[in-house]
Amino acid sequence: LEMQLIFLQKVLKNGFKIVPILLSQVGKELHKEVVESLSQELKDDDKLLVISTDLSHYPPYRVANNVDILTIRKILDGDVLEFADWIRGEALGIDGVETLACGRDAVSIGLDVAKKLRLEDVRYYKYASSGDISGEKQRVVGYVSLGFYGGKQDYKIEALQLARQSLEFYLRTKKKVIRRCKSDRLMLQGGAFVTLNKDHQLRGCIGEIIGHSSYCTSIQENAVNAAVSDPRFYPLSLGEINDIEIEVSLLSPLKKIDDWKKIKLGRDGVVIRRGLRSGVFLPQVGNDIPDLKRFLEVLCLEKAGLEKDCYKNSSTDIYVFTVDVFKE
Repeated sequence: LEMQLIFLQKVLKNGFKIVPILLSQVGKELHKEVVESLSQELKDDDKLLVISTDLSHYPPYRVANNVDILTIRKILDGDVLEFADWIRGEALGIDGVETLACGRDAVSIGLDVAKKLRLEDVRYYKYASSGDISGEKQRVVGYVSLGFYGGKQDYKIEALQLARQSLEFYLRTKKKVIRRCKSDRLMLQGGAFVTLNKDHQLRGCIGEIIGHSSYCTSIQENAVNAAVSDPRFYPLSLGEINDIEIEVSLLSPLKKIDDWKKIKLGRDGVVIRRGLRSGVFLPQVGNDIPDLKRFLEVLCLEKAGLEKDCYKNSSTDIYVFTVDVFKE
């Protein structure tokens, strides 16, 4: 309470009132009563529920990163039973883990309140452990900032959140953690590209043209791929994460065309393909190379490894697609 009060005084207007609720072990009946009471109170727009808990105590830094990321994933997914099963799971007692979330009952109540009020816009802000601040990496405590808001999750916000979360989680744990998506749009099958920029300069871009899974999965996988697998750049480090701006591109299905002159620069992405060789430009490249012939020459030569006028060859297949692109 003392810690949270300092933050509330910093960010809220003067004159706010608080009702502190301290929870330890909570039985089913009390859990239900608290959920009902809070749900009624929080129907007013001027009320805020703050839930405060540590995450893991007191594993080594690397272990904390791994187990805390999984705890955060369970909270973001919003399933109280899955969260409870994980908290009681096999990680306890291993490598110095004494608890995965000391305020687990408060978190469970919060998840049920969010479900009852249909707070479907769930956002991840930041994860850190005490080791990030103190430098002591042998015994740490984990922390996270999350937000639950009213209304449906906007698919663009969710996509950018997923990309950043996947990127940060991988840099901390060296593991890919694929979360479920809440937005119907992201559950559709399709290809996605993730572009990373640093100081307004490209820092990595990887994606897939034809989606073999959902946009949801593709975004999370390619956020990591863009950071560590783009051969044009050295792998991204965790220390750079706050300097990175993320851009996500959701690709429409490919459409084959019979005349390269039909391509509209700035609107169409283009795939050039002949045999085993192929190259792709996202529509954004048309803004950097505004001449169509030059655009196609660079695509043929530098991306597909073909002769620069390959787009005029009848044996070359040309496909176009559109992109839903958005960035932080």
